[in-house]
Amino acid sequence: MKWLLLVLVACGSLTLGGCADDRPPSEPVEASDSPGGAGGSVADKPKKTIEGYLSLEVETIEAASDGIKKHVGELGGKVLVDEASGVKKHLSYAKLRVRVPADKTDEFVAWVDKRYDIISKSIKATDVAGELRDFGLHVANLEAALAKLRKLAQEPGIKLAEVLTIETEMRRLETELAQIKAAKKALEEQVAFSTFNLDLHRPWDPEDSDPRAKMGVGLRAAHLTLVDHGGGSANGGGFSIGVPKDPSFSLDVDLFQKKGSDRPVLVTLGGGAYSDYLGRGRREFLNPWLGFRFGYGFAAEKPATVVGFELGVELVKYKLLSASVFGRGMDFLRKDGSALASETGFILKAPF
Repeated sequence: MKWLLLVLVACGSLTLGGCADDRPPSEPVEASDSPGGAGGSVADKPKKTIEGYLSLEVETIEAASDGIKKHVGELGGKVLVDEASGVKKHLSYAKLRVRVPADKTDEFVAWVDKRYDIISKSIKATDVAGELRDFGLHVANLEAALAKLRKLAQEPGIKLAEVLTIETEMRRLETELAQIKAAKKALEEQVAFSTFNLDLHRPWDPEDSDPRAKMGVGLRAAHLTLVDHGGGSANGGGFSIGVPKDPSFSLDVDLFQKKGSDRPVLVTLGGGAYSDYLGRGRREFLNPWLGFRFGYGFAAEKPATVVGFELGVELVKYKLLSASVFGRGMDFLRKDGSALASETGFILKAPF
């Protein structure tokens, strides 16, 4: 049993250095430099991995992306990543990750440069001949260690406990061998195929960016009716300033016809909300809203604090114009009491 332990220790600790069938454990197995050897040929041609990055300006993202993918296929390569953002036929950005045969690298870059504007380019080559040689040595030594253990397991007179010990060590070495072979294969594929990351975007054009309204400016026509303090009514108009879409937060100023020494004035702040059950304000026609107003009023020759509610309907709503009608119920709160009033009107609003 002692001799078996010594063999296992030698094979386990020297798999990187060697444990061959007919060699002492301290003598490593050399990988062959011939094409059929464990390490493959390292002298016939350079072993390099090539990775590049190309940033391209293209007229049409979709057409350029399809053209590049088609050419990669014609070269015998493959597409690893294909991402795009935007609406189909109106893409704003695309990202590709492709692999082309290493001997077609220059041809691929020249093809891209001929058809598109390369804004940024980076190509990096890394010599991996030493890594491949080390992988080959490691594989050969692991296989030699496994062969040695298989031979030991078949010797006459070996005990069951020794067989189990050998099998445990063989499973460990087989797992390590599979991992090394997979890493070697992945590195060989990187040598055989150059990898390119490509970013595709259109040239910047101010006309491509949609204008955004900073505020909404509206003209108002209104009719005010006082219910208390002798009643009376007056026509007037004013303006509205707020965020672009009714009935968002806005400042409304209305000035009414003068009757005698009285000229009613309303200056209110407020906003409203659309109904989720009645279109959410997304329709082009007939979007109702309900809101609240608060501000200053002057009527019946007395100033007042004004509070009230508002019910409105957007008759039409386009990108550059909206038209609405509204009705308000208000209370003029004064020192000597309150006065009820109503206001109805029409608003024409445009973005600014």
